[in-house]
Amino acid sequence: MDASEEAGAASRFCIIGLCIYVYCEAIERVTLAGRLPSDGSTAGRHRIRRVAGSTPNGRIVDKYPWTKETRMTHPFDPYSVLPPVPQFTLRSTDIADGQTLDIAQCSGLFGGPGQDRSPQLAWEGYPDGTRSFAVTCYDADAPTVSGFWHWAVYDIPASVHELPADAGAVGGKNLPVGAKVLANDAGQAGYLGAAPPPGHGAHRYFFVVHALDVPTLDIAPDATPAWLGFQLLGHALARATLTPVYATPV
Repeated sequence: MDASEEAGAASRFCIIGLCIYVYCEAIERVTLAGRLPSDGSTAGRHRIRRVAGSTPNGRIVDKYPWTKETRMTHPFDPYSVLPPVPQFTLRSTDIADGQTLDIAQCSGLFGGPGQDRSPQLAWEGYPDGTRSFAVTCYDADAPTVSGFWHWAVYDIPASVHELPADAGAVGGKNLPVGAKVLANDAGQAGYLGAAPPPGHGAHRYFFVVHALDVPTLDIAPDATPAWLGFQLLGHALARATLTPVYATPV
């Protein structure tokens, strides 16, 4: 490689690096927009850490330092940045838009009373040409830069229009024949219930049924839900969504 080629390569790397920096800055601004005080100060930009506190009886406990200003205020719909697609109807006997999740749909993994039981879901009105479905559950308000995937199922046959309660049992044993499940962000191949940090406010749980134009997706069994999301982007014909909420008390 001569001097001119080396200079050109260096220039390209600089441009790529700048683009990545600008992209990351934009994502940070969008993510933090609803967490900062209205006066524009940065007082709300706390690191997530556990600090010591005391109860009225003097016993020392651990608690999260969430204040009114740093609790989630639901600034961002993750699906709003994707190419728009038609909507169809999603119903459930267990969950509803804006309603608090029942304890059955919450998690027992972290010592709480939850049952990690996925809700019943039924859908209709999807487009002609639908050849399979995927079902996902995503917490957009988790205190991470990537949210938290609670459930990811794909290759649900087009003849299936409903998942019964507890279809998300670990290992996929209650799923329809042909359907596949990926590990959630806790590493379990099944549904993980809601378990937001105590005092962090109400989190939104996006339960989404994706109507797809292919019967199967070329996804490895050890792929992540985020990778599934990339595949859905190119094959989604329509979506149906229910978004219940849940807040863990302090």
